[in-house]
Order: sequence, then structure tokens, then C-alpha cells
Amino acid sequence: MGCLRTPSAAWRAVASHDLTPEIAGLTGFAALVADLPERAEEAMAMAVAELGLPEAAMPLYFHRLLTRLGGWAQAARYRLWEAELKGGADSSATDLVAVMLAWEVALKRRYAGELGASWSAAAQAFAVPVEPSADDRIDAILQEAAERAAQRRLAALFANPSAMPTPATPALQMAFCIDVRSEVFRRA
Repeated sequence: MGCLRTPSAAWRAVASHDLTPEIAGLTGFAALVADLPERAEEAMAMAVAELGLPEAAMPLYFHRLLTRLGGWAQAARYRLWEAELKGGADSSATDLVAVMLAWEVALKRRYAGELGASWSAAAQAFAVPVEPSADDRIDAILQEAAERAAQRRLAALFANPSAMPTPATPALQMAFCIDVRSEVFRRA
């Protein structure tokens, strides 16, 4: 067995023994994680079935889960991009969605009584296609115009480098500890 694991497998190894969610009131969380299928895709399928997500809701729902992860989702996408450049694949984004879905299942189980029918309505709402409003379209056009104007200014500036102003102050000020590793930088 190699030391490299998928993100979901590494999470499962820790989360199936972590009692923090249990202490916080999410009873049965460690058992839920321990019972998840090993493959992220199978865990996702189990979660989707338990959550009652229609197929049409999945792209938007998964996107929402990934946007809640901030930089982790971007790092996963970058890993996939790097792998695709080499003709490979990377499952990090899928693994992250599987982890987030496990949390969603645990929360739904814990609060099923309080959620009632509102959960089903919310799950169905993710299946409705997102349509931009007139204001959204106007904002997109204005954003595009602003970006193109900025590109033209930069292109003109780079086309004539002598027109670039010379700063009166140094471009960079650096501070180092007295350490042989930074000596190269200080000399430069």
C-alpha cells in the first residue's frame, strides 16, 4: 500500500475516528463516514440518493459545494489541469465534492425533522436553470468593456516602453535576517 491517498480516502481515515462533529451534536458522523464506499464516485452516488437530488440539480449543487471551499477547489482544479496537460487525470475535485456531500448527508440526517419538506423544495430548486437578469447582462457587458479598455491601455504602454515613467523611489526594498542563505540576495 502506497503512502499517497486520494483526498477523500485521507479524509475518511481521519473523519471516521474524529469525535469533534459528535461533540458538536452531529451524532453518528464517524459511523456515517466509516460506512461510506471507498470510491468517491460511489460515495457521491449514495449521498445523492439519500439527499434526493434530481439529476438536473447536480451540476449547480456540486458547484455550490465547491465554491464553499474557496482555494481548495481552485487547487483541485489546478491539479486536474496539470494532469490533463500530461494526458492524465486527477480526482481531487471529485473527492472534495464527495467529502462535502458526506457532510450534507450528516446534516440532513441530524436535522431531518426541522427541515421537513423545505429540503425537497430546495433540492428541486437546484434543478431550475439559472437565467441571468437584465441587470446581470448589462453588468457583464460593462465588465467586458472595462476589461478591454484596460487591455488597450496596457498594450499601448507595453508597445512604447520608453513612455513608462521611471519611479523616483526604488522599485523594491528588501529586509533580511543576518543569514548565509540571504547573502546572495544582499549582494545583488
